[in-house]
Amino acid sequence: MISNKKAHHTLLHFFKRHNRFTSCMSFVLMIALLNLFTSCSYYNVKQVSNTKEIITNNVNQSNQPFRYVIVHQYSNSWHLYDIKLNEKDQSISGMIQPLNFLHLNSRMRDTKSSHRYRPRKESPLDEVHFYLDNEIDLAVGKKVIIPFSKIKSISVNEKNIAKSTSNTILAVVGFTIGTLALLVIIVALTKSSCPFVYVDNGNGFDFVGELYPGVLSSNMQRDDFIPLPGMEVNDNKCKVKITNELLEIQYTDLAQLIVVDHPTDSKVLLDRFGNVHTISNAQIPKKVWLDDNTSDLGPAGAKDNFCYTFSTDIKNQNSARSIVFEFDKPPEVSSGKLFLTAKNSLWLDYVYGKFNEQFGSYFSKFQKSQETTSRDQKLEWLNEQQIPLSVYLKTEKGWELVDKINTVGPLAMRDLIVPISLKDSFGDQIQIKLETGFMFWEVDYIGMDFTENEPLNISYLEPAMAVDENSNDVTQLLKETDERYLVQSEVGNAVEIIYKLDTIDSTMNQSFFLKNRGYYTYIRDYKGIPDLDYLKTFRKSGSFTRFSEEVYHYVLEAFSEGDTALSHE
Repeated sequence: MISNKKAHHTLLHFFKRHNRFTSCMSFVLMIALLNLFTSCSYYNVKQVSNTKEIITNNVNQSNQPFRYVIVHQYSNSWHLYDIKLNEKDQSISGMIQPLNFLHLNSRMRDTKSSHRYRPRKESPLDEVHFYLDNEIDLAVGKKVIIPFSKIKSISVNEKNIAKSTSNTILAVVGFTIGTLALLVIIVALTKSSCPFVYVDNGNGFDFVGELYPGVLSSNMQRDDFIPLPGMEVNDNKCKVKITNELLEIQYTDLAQLIVVDHPTDSKVLLDRFGNVHTISNAQIPKKVWLDDNTSDLGPAGAKDNFCYTFSTDIKNQNSARSIVFEFDKPPEVSSGKLFLTAKNSLWLDYVYGKFNEQFGSYFSKFQKSQETTSRDQKLEWLNEQQIPLSVYLKTEKGWELVDKINTVGPLAMRDLIVPISLKDSFGDQIQIKLETGFMFWEVDYIGMDFTENEPLNISYLEPAMAVDENSNDVTQLLKETDERYLVQSEVGNAVEIIYKLDTIDSTMNQSFFLKNRGYYTYIRDYKGIPDLDYLKTFRKSGSFTRFSEEVYHYVLEAFSEGDTALSHE
């Protein structure tokens, strides 16, 4: 256990100095570390060169089966599983086994720039490739220890956007990050998160996001409304899949499909209360100010994974970060709709995991105690730690809180909408402030729409059929909020849900949303005796936010001084 205030966690100081790289790398993780796309038939090999920098970090040593790690040596290739990171020895370890038939063609991946594959017979987009020094002794069925210095390069397979049907790009914008890339990959392989949701696009399932994000106890349940882009309707039916791919137990109470018919020239979104809003003419901001007094309009105007990351180098009391956006105010408007594309950062996921790890062998008791801690107490703690994304409006009296956006998870951007009354705004401009903890959120796009909501046809559909991975009918468990849960307690649990649409209006567009409700708990086996006095400091307002920033500065200082042998005390 680490017990002092200097923050015993290490990760990615590099990201803070390069905002554009930070948002890009999150996108890399989103693509490279999940098999989200099954409709394409071509891929390119993306190389990430490896340097001899030493990485020191302590990651949650759980194994995620949705990634397939392949190690190469000479002309041979094997699968590496049960991966663990050893901070002290600066190495990774795992077990060696032959390649699965779905990945046999990985041996030929470096022979040309573009590769065609058969989605139903091969899974190259699952793969992360490690190219090893020839001195490493590899044998099937044996454990191998691989020093970072013996990893010559890392590569992933990206979809070829010129030949494939999807328009998603994996890019590292020219950075050679060496073993940092290895660390990022391992962090994502061992991350914690919420149930994954996929939609059937007609040719397979696409990952679209996470259900009931951040709801870690039954008394914190809330309705969540996740957009389902790209879902295909076939014979008036559509299909959603919910999976457990992490070491946690998931309790899903509701999975209701909301179908909105709307004009082709508008977009619809649901606010956090489930109210439907139309977007017909979103305006991007005219000015943007970061809290370090710099102006940065660049990331705001396009969905390009060039994000605001709330990571400026400023000093304040609570370590919160904020950004102000200024919009032109149309005459005689009294309301507007703030349109955001955002997600939580992988950094927040990592730091929260490290916070949990400080409980050591006491963690299971702590987790159980959260069931009896009141909802109001937990909401107060979350708000005091600046974990939600707070939205403020500038009025004559100062900044007025409009809303707090709940966590949405770190693996997929989500379109969000916040209705705002403008009666107390003044002048010809509208100023909106977003505020959160240090590096807790990433905002890719922001706009304001001042048009009136259009009349819409909205349908609420119960599951027509829901079948789990063992062919059990679990339909009744997902039809309504009744605390009769679909329990997914093991990695690999999955349920496919079919919804039947009554009619389809060919003159209108249809948008789909999944109204979901539930909670999840972690499966962890932390070791060590907790430092209770240190843990009690996290009761104070802003303590977790400061903790996040302390980790960053600790790592930054260590690297700048050449101290690359950080270790636990």
